[in-house]
Formats: sequence, structure tokens, C-alpha cells
Amino acid sequence: MDLHFDGFGAAFYPDQHPRKTWKPYIEKMAEAGLSFVRIAEFAWDKLEPQEGQYDFSWLDEVLDMLAEKNIRAIMCTPGATPPVWMCEKYDFYPKTTGKTDSQFGTRRYVCPNAPDFLRKSWAITREMGKHYANDPRIMTWQIDNEIGHPFCFCDRCKALFQKFMEKKFGTVENMNDSLGFHFWGQTLQRFDQLPMPTQFTHSSLWLNYHHFYSESVIHCFGTQADILRKEGVSVPISTNSMLTWHGYDHVKLAKKFDYSTGDFYFYSGVDIFGGDIYGIAFANAYLRGFKQGPNPRYNEFRGGKIKELTIPGEVRYHSLAAIALGADQIDYFRWDICPSGQERNHSGIVRTLPYPGRNFTEVKNLIREVEPLKEKLDGSALPPAQTALLYSYETQYDVAEYHQDFPEFAKYELGGNQYPALIAKQFQALMNIGENPDILFCDGDFSRYKVIICPSMSLMTDAMAQKIRDFVKNGGLLLVLPNTGIMDQNGQTCDSGLPGPIADVTGTHSVDYGQLPKFAEDLALESEKYPSFKVTQWMEELIPDADTEILGYYTGFTGIDKLPAFTCHRYGAGKAWHLGSYPPTAKELETFYRTFYTENKIAVNGWTDGKTFRFKRIKPDGSSIEFQITPSERKIEIKS
Repeated sequence: MDLHFDGFGAAFYPDQHPRKTWKPYIEKMAEAGLSFVRIAEFAWDKLEPQEGQYDFSWLDEVLDMLAEKNIRAIMCTPGATPPVWMCEKYDFYPKTTGKTDSQFGTRRYVCPNAPDFLRKSWAITREMGKHYANDPRIMTWQIDNEIGHPFCFCDRCKALFQKFMEKKFGTVENMNDSLGFHFWGQTLQRFDQLPMPTQFTHSSLWLNYHHFYSESVIHCFGTQADILRKEGVSVPISTNSMLTWHGYDHVKLAKKFDYSTGDFYFYSGVDIFGGDIYGIAFANAYLRGFKQGPNPRYNEFRGGKIKELTIPGEVRYHSLAAIALGADQIDYFRWDICPSGQERNHSGIVRTLPYPGRNFTEVKNLIREVEPLKEKLDGSALPPAQTALLYSYETQYDVAEYHQDFPEFAKYELGGNQYPALIAKQFQALMNIGENPDILFCDGDFSRYKVIICPSMSLMTDAMAQKIRDFVKNGGLLLVLPNTGIMDQNGQTCDSGLPGPIADVTGTHSVDYGQLPKFAEDLALESEKYPSFKVTQWMEELIPDADTEILGYYTGFTGIDKLPAFTCHRYGAGKAWHLGSYPPTAKELETFYRTFYTENKIAVNGWTDGKTFRFKRIKPDGSSIEFQITPSERKIEIKS
């Protein structure tokens, strides 16, 4: 397991600035103490100015200047912005929402299945690999930039999607039955009749399109990593994933890479993942979950003005918080200010060369503060978590298109982030009781954990159900939260009701569930052992098996009084709890979790006293470094 601490760097775009500025910018990097820069991700037009004519001379010049200052590079493949000559000659623009609206002058204006784009992007990757394989100036590689979008619905993708579905289902009859195309007489007779989901609104069709598109993305960009390896690249390869973006299965793509890397931007008032320390902790856990090993790394991390100014101390605070929570690399976006175009006046640790600004001073001081700690950070990681929150891309795909039925999802209009936002809400509550959970994907090792929590996994695959079943059977503790197991892996409602394929584990099922009518305002969930709370949006009327213990009931509404609402069931050597409604406030959710851990004699990590969080990074030899973070005061103390 590689836990090497690479420290601080920044994205640098010499291709966007006059040559005369390169040396002064690099001198400022050396003054600040940067260890590396990220480079070339949008420079295809400079690297291949004419088809087949590659020019690395200017990039070599920059790399030499950097090397003179002991600054290495994260080398990027530049597929996000094909040059104009390529756009004029070849057909690879995507068709997004029924029209061709993504083209030269933007970015990511490519269909990942376009043969010409695949051929040309793989060709420049190959040439870069040949030129820079085992180059000591290169620290790591980044594949492309923020991949996985836009979704493409072109005729080329449509034909490939039809082949994908034929391979998956074998016969049209099996596809019709598995996906429920009997609705509205939508049954098909041949695979070549299958339309794109933009033309044929059907939840299961959308689900399968997302699977198809994920495979397309992984083939397109994962192959770049294969090419680099074939050309002799031996340093680590990764990509800067957009956290929780539902354009592809991040875990499957991560199998192509050495590190789990992503982008993280903090903003005031934006709290998709909980904001402040909670958002950083969730982002770290999400990235760490891809490979269940290497520490997370950030290839983009906010280092300056975007729409709003950073307040003094904010860059230091968020950077140290990310490191405290296990990050081994902070790569700021960006070093140089964007001088023009769509991101004009965007970011820039160095605001201008004559007057770099206070973020430059803050970053410089931060690097000097961390420098003496590098030996303790190198090779260290957070202690293993005992709790994991389950995460399903299949559920995220489904919820991104169909989230109106469940109020906890419907209140988040976040571009496909409804499901991760709800998981982050559980993450925050757990942190507030002293747990720092992992994010666990289906491919992960369930046996590492004592407690696994399953929040609203509305669509559950057979593979996930089996992993859950084995976990509990072998002594694990499972908490199933509302809206879990409603759909099977094809997106059809389960015949047995929820929680579908794990009903034998929970010892419950429910067929009467849904959003509450407004007149049911006096409904509550009451329990003797657990805190009672008002039921405000969603309820599941649980039908327990004979050997299932009832821990809570619905009360306060005629006809619903004393219906089971919270249960516990022993399964094999473990136990499973099923909660039929969410506590309505963050504080009540936190209280519920605190009671759950106390009642079941599960000792939490105790990393918070309600005001300050304490995170410890530990090396294999037992030495450690502790970070004490007080969010309300934007205060971080380091105890080594």
C-alpha cells in the first residue's frame, strides 16, 4: 500500500501565458515551496498543432525550468479539448439532449465512443508516453480532466447501446420481461428498435443506459492508462474525478489506476456533503473507498478566488483538515490566474506576478508549517473504521433520473447528487457522535467492519444483497434505513415489497409504504429504548416475521396506531435492524445514532466532544500525529 505524502502543488498553465512569464511564475512556486505542478491537461492544440506533428519542445522547456527548482510534474493527457483542426476534419461531437450543443470552444465536447476521437486521443497519449516514460521530471500522470460527461445520445452510441443490451439480455423477450417494457405497450420485437432513453421515457432504460455509458467512459479513458503502461510509464497514474458524479462507476474505473484522486472545492453556503469539516471528511472517505487502501489525493483543491473571495486562513484550514483526514496530496487550482475565456479572473494563488496577493502568502506559510511534519505524515493513515455506509452506483443512476417519489431525495435538486447528499447526512450525524465511517462499495471487503449502515438503497443488485447477507450471517451488525430494496437490479419493483432481496436478513417486509399525506401530521414513531420522533414525510408499515423483535411503533393516527416501525432480527451470527422512517431533523438523527451505538454496546471512536474533532494519522511503527479541529472557530492545532 502506497501511503507516500507528496505534499502541496498547483495546476499551472504555461500554455495560457506568454513565455516571458514562465520563469517568474516558477520562481514564485519555488519561493512558496511547491513540490509539484499539474500541467498540459488543456494543451492538445500546442502539443499537436497539426495532425501527426507533435511538439513537446515548449513543454520540455517548462519542465526543465521546474526541475531547476526541484519541482516535478503531474503530466496530464489532454483529451478534454481536441484542437480545431481535429474538430474540422472528424466527427466526434456528442449529441446531448436531442441536439448537438457541445462543440469546439467549450471542453469535454467529445463522444467517448467516436472512433476518430478514440484513435486520436490514444495516439497523443501514446506519443506522450513514449516521450516522457520514466522521465524523472514526472511525478505522476493524470488521465484527461473531470471525465464522464456530457452524456451522449448520438446514433453511434445508440447502435452500440443496442448491441450492449443484446449482449446483456440475449433475447428481446428477456429484455422486455426483465425491464418491464410491457408498460404502455412498450414491448420491442428487435434490438435495433431500442431507442435512447431521451426518446423513450422508462426508468429501467435509463438505468441500463447509465451502465452502458459507464462502460464507454471506462473503455475510452481507461485505455489511456493501458497505453501509458505499455509505453513504459512506471510512475502512478490516476485521474481527477468529480466527486460523486454519476457519469460512470468510479470504482470500476479506479481499477485502472494506482491512486484514488479527485477534486474538491469548498464554498460558503454550499453543503452537498455537509459543509466544513463534514464535507471534507465525506470526500476523503468517498475517494478512499474506491480502492480500500491508498490514502486519497486531490488533483484539484480550491486555492483562491472563484466566485467569491476566500477569507484569510480559509485555504490553510481546509488544506490541513483534508490532510488530517488522510489526504496525501493537495494540488491547488490554480497557480496562475486565468487571464481570459470562460474562467477569466478565476482562481490563482498568484493573482498577479508583481502583487501575488494574500493567498500566496498563506500557502507559502502553510507549506513551511507542514514541512517539519512530513516524516510523520509519510506512510501514515487514519486508524481502520469500524462503521461503513453502503454506496450503490445503481441506486445513484436510478435516483438521478427518478427521485420524486422519495421526499428525502426530492428535496435535493443537485444534478445527480440526491443520493450521495442523503448518505452525507448520515455521515455528518455519525461524525457528531464520534464515528468517522468509511464509504463502502459493493466491490469492497465487508468483513473489515463491525457495523454497516444501508441508507435508502432503493435499487439493490443481487450481488449487493449477497454481500450484505454474508456480512450479517458472519456476525456483522446491519442497520437498514428507509426506502431500501424497493427495486431489483433491473429497476423493477420487488414482488415481495421492500427491503426486497434482503427481507430474510431483516426479518421484515413492507408493501404499504410511501410519502405521508399532509393530514397525517400527528403521526409519530415511539419506542421504549430509542428516542421517539415525529414522522413527517415517509413511512414504511413493517410486517415482522415471527422471530423479529419490534422496537418501535407508529402512533397518533387512526388506523396506524401500533403498527411496527422499527425492528431487530437475528440472522446467523449477526443482527439486522430495519427503521421505517427517518428522524426529521439533523439533531434527532444524531440522537438516534448515539442511542443505537449505546444500546448495542458499540464503543465509538470518541473523536469529538461536540465542539472539537480529533483525528489521528498513525504509521505502522505506532508513531502518530494528531490534528485537533474546531470548526466553529476555524481552528486547527497539530500535536506531533
